[in-house]
Amino acid sequence: QNENFQYVSTQNRVKRLEILPERCTIEQFQFILCLFPQLKYLHVGMGKVEIETFIPYLSSRPFVQTHPLFFLRIGQLRKKSIPQLNRLIKLNHLHDHYLIKIVCCDLYLWW
Repeated sequence: QNENFQYVSTQNRVKRLEILPERCTIEQFQFILCLFPQLKYLHVGMGKVEIETFIPYLSSRPFVQTHPLFFLRIGQLRKKSIPQLNRLIKLNHLHDHYLIKIVCCDLYLWW
């Protein structure tokens, strides 16, 4: 099964993925990124607790150096989460240039 996974991940050309309405855990997120190494756009559902784990992972050196993901859309997140998300991004040095927007209860994060 490991050979199958490696084959699929090396041949995979998926650049855009939406996983809804389920919430995504950090383990699932890491699996998705391994399975889809070309992924640039991801739309997932997650809560405040999951976001607190995702931001440090997104800012980790291995992730930044190896993955082209630059756009994350988080479904059903509240506008009041933006200040906390900004603090997490700055604290973890996610990126110098990023943009956060809320549209129809979805949070959009570009870097």
